[in-house]
Amino acid sequence: MRKLISTFTILFACIQLLAQNVGISNPSPTEKLQVDSGSIKIGRTVWNASTPPQFLKFGDFDYITMGEEEADDKLTIRAKELYIRPSFGYATVPLSIQGTNNYSHFYYGNNEDTYIRAGKTNGNVIINDVIGGRVGIGMGSPTRAGLEQNGVVGNNAAIFGGEGSGISLQRDWPAIGFNHWYNGTYNSISNGWAAQLALSQNDGSLYYTTFNDNVASGANNNLGTAYTHFIISRKGDAFLNGNLVLNNASTGVPLKIRSTYANSNGNNNSSGIRFETDLLTGSYLPWNITGAAYFYFFNNGNFRAAINSSDGSYSSISDRRYKKDITTIEDNAINKILSLRPVRYLMKEDSANSKMHIGFISQEVEQIFPELVATDKDVKMINYTGLIPILTKGIQEQQQQINILQKENQDLKMRLDKLEKMIQSK
Repeated sequence: MRKLISTFTILFACIQLLAQNVGISNPSPTEKLQVDSGSIKIGRTVWNASTPPQFLKFGDFDYITMGEEEADDKLTIRAKELYIRPSFGYATVPLSIQGTNNYSHFYYGNNEDTYIRAGKTNGNVIINDVIGGRVGIGMGSPTRAGLEQNGVVGNNAAIFGGEGSGISLQRDWPAIGFNHWYNGTYNSISNGWAAQLALSQNDGSLYYTTFNDNVASGANNNLGTAYTHFIISRKGDAFLNGNLVLNNASTGVPLKIRSTYANSNGNNNSSGIRFETDLLTGSYLPWNITGAAYFYFFNNGNFRAAINSSDGSYSSISDRRYKKDITTIEDNAINKILSLRPVRYLMKEDSANSKMHIGFISQEVEQIFPELVATDKDVKMINYTGLIPILTKGIQEQQQQINILQKENQDLKMRLDKLEKMIQSK
């Protein structure tokens, strides 16, 4: 009976206790549970500042501590939504992860900006290094690339290297801006020149443009006059007709292609600009050069030849100052010339209605005048211009023979005249 009365007494006391506020270090609590000083600790052992095992601690001066310190310990927080909010009177929330000597930061700023920073100088911030994973910026479901960005600020989707000379991705055309971004005006990223590579949505052409003014960095700095250096137009364009247009107006040189490559034996066959086609098996289209201008050809820095595009005349260098080891062509050129076989022929790529060509066979000419035949990739070619001095030498030899015959003929005529006079006098 006494046990039953004791049980009811304890139960009644608990009911009374639940109906009242409980205070610890506070004789007049205003909350169901109110602790005014000290701390509340839940754990299996006493708090140890160096290696606490398991703990949940509130009111440790300015900190709330929760966690475990063992090597295999994990902390799980589950909720439908998880909020981390600034304290009353504060506009920022720094969330730090402590390393050995530094802190990595997830920071909510005064203007509700969010910062993610590495814990130290030259530290890396790695986002989604899972194989096959993607990162979306301004979009919910990236599917086209590992990093996919959507949305623009003004005319720019992104700017890289914004603290110095950098590049921008622009939605106008679209374009890549070098050392500038575009937002109605061209604004420089840093001091210096700028350029743009843009794809026209009007005609499908690719444009490369530079800006000639060296202005200070900053917004609303118009970069000045734009010079388009090359245009690659789409095929079939009514104006450009699918051509490559190059221009270097700032230097006054429409097109300059330079190569200084030479292999160890001084062979320059791989340097400069070269146009090739398979003459043995393939067909080719001719180069059509128009306009009243000279096209100059150089070798080893020296002028070698020029073509006048207005009348098609060809000139090659023949200045004594550029020549050495000068000797006269040996005699007997006329006999060698007589050994040449002029032929008519068709090229294998000629159509059925093509006209016959007149010329020589390179292999035959090489046996007589090897200096006039060049070989490139097993294809032999004749320097027809080089035949002019040889033909001139042949004409000179022939003229010498004619002069001798004329002298002999004149002598014979004089002798005949004398004989006729002698006969008449008798």
